[in-house]
Amino acid sequence: TPGEFNPLFGVNVEVFKQEATRNIETEHRRQPLSIYRHTGLSEPGLNSSTSESTAPLQPKMAYIDTYIHSSKTPCIDDDASEEVKGKSMEENQQHKMANAKSVGGISSAAVIHVCKESIKSAEYSSQGDTSNNMDTFATATLANSSFSPYSQPVASKIANSFPEVRRSNDVASSSLFSPIDIFTEATASTKSASSLYDEALLDKVRLARNVVQSVREIVEIQPCSTKQAGQPVAVDAVLAHKRREEDLNSLGEDLYELFSGIKLSDFDAITDSFAAEEKKIPQHSQKKEKRGKVSAANACIPLSDFGLPSTLCSLVHNLLEYRIDNGQQWHVYESSRDVEEDLCLMAEKPELFLSRQPARGGELCLKEMPLYSREEDASKLMVAFDRAASLESASSITDVVFVTGYSGTGKSALVESVQRRFEERGACFVTGKFDLMQRLQPLSAMVSAMDSYCNKLAQDRAEDAGASITTAIGSEAGVLATLIPNLSKLVSEESETYQSAVLPAGCDALQRLIFLFRMLFRATCSPAHPVVLMLDDLQWADQVSLDLMQALITDSGITGLLFIGCYRDNEIGEDHPLKSSLHAIRRSSCVSTTTIALENLSLDSVNALVSDILCLTPRMTKSLAEVVFRKTGGNALFVVQLLTSLHDEGFLRYSLTLRRWDWDMTKISGKSIAGNVVELMRGKLMRLAPEVREVVKVAAAFGAQCQEALVTILDRAPDCIMSTGAALDIAILEGLIMKSSESVYSFSHDQIQDAAYRLIPKAERAVFHLRIGRLLRNFSLDAEMEAFLFVVVDHLTRGSHLITDCDERFDLVQLCLLAGQMSSSMSAFPPACAYLKAGIDLLVEDDWEQHRDVCLDLYIYCAETEYALGEFDYMAKCSEEVLRRARTLKESARGYYIQVQLMGAQGPSGTEAAVDRSIATLALLGELFPIDTNPALIGQEIQATLGLFNAETDKSILQLRNMDFCEKQEAMRLLNFLIYYVIAGRKKEYFPFVASRMVRLSLLHGYTRDSAYGFASFGIVLCGLMGNRAGGYRCGKIALALLDRFQATEQMAKVYVSVYGTVNNWVEPIQSCLDCLKQAHNVGLATGDTKHAMAAAQVFVGAALCSGQELGLLIDESESYSNQMLEYKQHTIYMAFVLVKRAMLILRHGFPGSPKRIRILMEEAMDNKNAEENCESAPTYPYYDMLTNFYCMWLEYLFGEYELCWQTAQKNKDIARQSVGRFPIVCNHTFYSGLAALELARKHFKTEYRIAIERAITQMKTWAALAPWNCQHKVHLLNAEYAYLKGDTAGAAKLYDIAIQVAGNHKFIHEEALALERAGVFYQENGDIEKGTTCFRKAHDGYTKWGATSKASQVQERYDLM
Repeated sequence: TPGEFNPLFGVNVEVFKQEATRNIETEHRRQPLSIYRHTGLSEPGLNSSTSESTAPLQPKMAYIDTYIHSSKTPCIDDDASEEVKGKSMEENQQHKMANAKSVGGISSAAVIHVCKESIKSAEYSSQGDTSNNMDTFATATLANSSFSPYSQPVASKIANSFPEVRRSNDVASSSLFSPIDIFTEATASTKSASSLYDEALLDKVRLARNVVQSVREIVEIQPCSTKQAGQPVAVDAVLAHKRREEDLNSLGEDLYELFSGIKLSDFDAITDSFAAEEKKIPQHSQKKEKRGKVSAANACIPLSDFGLPSTLCSLVHNLLEYRIDNGQQWHVYESSRDVEEDLCLMAEKPELFLSRQPARGGELCLKEMPLYSREEDASKLMVAFDRAASLESASSITDVVFVTGYSGTGKSALVESVQRRFEERGACFVTGKFDLMQRLQPLSAMVSAMDSYCNKLAQDRAEDAGASITTAIGSEAGVLATLIPNLSKLVSEESETYQSAVLPAGCDALQRLIFLFRMLFRATCSPAHPVVLMLDDLQWADQVSLDLMQALITDSGITGLLFIGCYRDNEIGEDHPLKSSLHAIRRSSCVSTTTIALENLSLDSVNALVSDILCLTPRMTKSLAEVVFRKTGGNALFVVQLLTSLHDEGFLRYSLTLRRWDWDMTKISGKSIAGNVVELMRGKLMRLAPEVREVVKVAAAFGAQCQEALVTILDRAPDCIMSTGAALDIAILEGLIMKSSESVYSFSHDQIQDAAYRLIPKAERAVFHLRIGRLLRNFSLDAEMEAFLFVVVDHLTRGSHLITDCDERFDLVQLCLLAGQMSSSMSAFPPACAYLKAGIDLLVEDDWEQHRDVCLDLYIYCAETEYALGEFDYMAKCSEEVLRRARTLKESARGYYIQVQLMGAQGPSGTEAAVDRSIATLALLGELFPIDTNPALIGQEIQATLGLFNAETDKSILQLRNMDFCEKQEAMRLLNFLIYYVIAGRKKEYFPFVASRMVRLSLLHGYTRDSAYGFASFGIVLCGLMGNRAGGYRCGKIALALLDRFQATEQMAKVYVSVYGTVNNWVEPIQSCLDCLKQAHNVGLATGDTKHAMAAAQVFVGAALCSGQELGLLIDESESYSNQMLEYKQHTIYMAFVLVKRAMLILRHGFPGSPKRIRILMEEAMDNKNAEENCESAPTYPYYDMLTNFYCMWLEYLFGEYELCWQTAQKNKDIARQSVGRFPIVCNHTFYSGLAALELARKHFKTEYRIAIERAITQMKTWAALAPWNCQHKVHLLNAEYAYLKGDTAGAAKLYDIAIQVAGNHKFIHEEALALERAGVFYQENGDIEKGTTCFRKAHDGYTKWGATSKASQVQERYDLM
């Protein structure tokens, strides 16, 4: 049927018909014209009775059919008996074998004869094991042929090839040597016939391979013929060459017969008949030129005319044409071993070398190319994946593979080649690509990869993944959903309403983003659901993406993740941001790093690539590959693009006559080739139609990728001549661009994008970008404008100096502000700064008069981003400009606020300056603070606020309105910020002033989002400084209520640390606050409040230690927290945290030498950590001294150093103020100092001991009245020790028992063990050794249960419990 694909010829029938005439003319020139008269056929083109659609094809078919019929042994009639036919065929075969025998060896014809007869034996065997028949016949035939004594061992080897044929005995074997029948069926376009023929052909190739192998082995094991005496060496060499030529020619003839079913000897009779017939033609009609000798290849029907694959046809043709002239070989095959290797290739890759479908439309096959000399590198990737996905592997180790190499070496192709293997093993494979043109678009590659990841999760396991994400991130999922649209498919839309209304600024925003990404991977990635994340072109990654990448890789909480990063190592220097990230990743103890360095392809690999592209064996393409390798150096991209260029220019073409690729080696060798891929692609791009070329330039201006939605917007322009999408489709056909399933156009390689972009002259690029930006701005819908804001601003700012219209200029200013704000919210501070500075540069003086708010916002946001980047000089300039332009107090306050941040970033000295600047600014806002403070002024401030507070009920307080006074709002904002500086710095005396003022402003003027933290801080003041625990507890409740009222998630961490870390402990069980402190830690990270998140972790561990939590688990958890503190650079909190960790480690693992070394160990912890972090000097704040003394006092008492304990306790007399009223510290200081005084008083009764004892018991009773859960057992133990001191043994015994019971009931297992130990001492000193020993054993068990192994061992040794 016209236009239908023919499975035999591998081309459309119409295409074949166009070529048929030329083919027939070729055959016409090869053979005498009388062939048509001999067969009774009309000559080509002369048969007027043939229809137009079949005329060229019909003579060809008849012509072939004539040959076929002539091949049936012409000397025998068709009507002759089977006996005569068989006899004649047998004589003919014996004659051929005799010829082979005469040259001293076995020919391939003999082997093929054995194979044919064996197959016949199998076909006509109706019963029994056909393999036995074949083996018996093959062995007998070779054994009886007297070819050679070495033929016998080969018989069974030949028969081994028959099972491949036997499996198609029913049908295929009957047509194995009948290609004409298959030809007839194939021309009828029967699908079953074509598939059957493919299988039969493959069997033939396998048979031919085994035949050639057997012939080679027979030749190799035959003894060499002795040279005749006196025969010259040169003559012997000529004979050897002649022998090789004859052997290969004979092998070609036999393979021709195997694949066609026709003997070449039969063509001799036809040729002689044609020659005799030709003599009858008049002289003037014959060609005058003298014909040369016709070779075997030209004297027969080409195998390609039977529809056989071109590689097979070329192999046989080259064997038939094999000639050696003066010792010079003119062919690719040197021996039968070479033939065998090519046949093996065809059998191994039939889809490549035995395909009947040539390149459709004459196009190169460049898709799904295999790896070339990269198998070892691919195996490294799979090994790394197996480790990441293994359930037995260490969960804290993340596998990372970095693939490096020059552009075009195949880094991306290597990873993509194993993608299917990753996915077959259950992995979710996601990829992102950084783009040089899109560096101002923050997190472009990460967002793209994560969006694709969420989309795959939604398709594969939406319910499970969605639930895990909601649990891990909670309400903050809405924040990520603004960056990752497909995340909304996994989480409820309600999550967006609960995200923080106030986004954090500066580094807090980056930490928040990092935390959310981490939690997303932790929730969805595991060895059961592994993820392979590939980021390409890391050399172009922005700093925020590198920070995020590093955080994900080094997060020990993420399991089942394999990260693969590709970058060009020749394009990054020592000062490149990627270098520092790579060093940090490789130094991490929780990362296993593998580096794969790719080089250019070798000549053999280039030849294999060319072979696969052209579907020809490597021997056939070697000459072309050598030229390509010489011109490209083996760069994989350059090789492919050079072949494409040669094809485009006609130097490499598909020949329908040969039915394979053909090339002109002379022209290719002499062709001038561009020196690099970019120049080569530039030439190809210039050959495109002008309209297509312009569209490709537009796509290149967007970068390596371009959203289809952007193309749609461009097509809305009324002056659009040609559809942008249609032009890109043409570029896709040219292999320049690809289109993904996600509606994204991508250049096939960034070098192609570079070449396309270079087509735009540098002088015209600004105009070009401005035109694109204007089109996008003018024809985008609101939703599209929001989605592509960065793209629009990027193009407009590149040509902003060409804008002359004032409205258009200021519109771009507003877009720059919006882009800067959006980038800052994504923690992408460098691009945010670039956008904001671009907007500032566009401002003119009139804008300050007409658009003051926009101008101020530009400078203020720019200052904040510079603060995050540490660029304090430009930040100072911004604040000075704001203050110079300010006209109102509100505008000035914003400038002062920037200055406070700037000063606070300068270290300890800057912190004090920040406090002074804040107080001065507050005075401008109407809130005066004293320059010098004293207890009287502090008391007055607290009492004034407390009076307002007590005058209202909780209900009336919560019903107050929101604050609407702008100046007071600015004051509240500054006061909230000031609390951090007064606590972290040396001016802690201002803390009561700040907390009291925040509550007073809220009660007088209404609430803001900052009011919750004000009430929580005032609760600390009342509990810790004033001793008003009930009032402080009430403040804490109001703070939590205000937090819910405003949904102020950004304030949650600091409020929870204050309420649950200090205030509520004075009333509620301390164990009940631990989960809330953990939540504060997680929410702080999620909202970017890393300072208070780390503070929550430190307070949690301290409270958990004092509440009797199991030490082993607590130490493991604290290790994770300490790593986070270092990662988030919270060194101030970390220095306090190491003291808690060291105390736990001493309890767990002990200490060398005497307990007197405890203080040395604690101080060493501070010094070591200070050195590790390269701090300028050890902390000198009283807070650290207070913590050191507290933990030393506690440990010294537990390990029996009572005198040291008492001395240390005296150093912490002002502990309530220094610890800001933290219950675990204040309460336990009083408790253990009282116990130490009681122990020392029994030996040397002193007044100071008596005073300390009475104060401790009185204070503890007061606290127990409000918080019995936390303090009652402490009161009982103090009373028991006091009764023991006074000699009241009966009362003491009873109180010890009560203390033990209450401590156990309230889950203070460490203090239950302590009460048992003290009771044991009491009983032993009073003579009850047995009861004392029982108490000591129970104390030992209690300390062991707590995890204090060192203390348990001390009890065992000290009280002789072995």
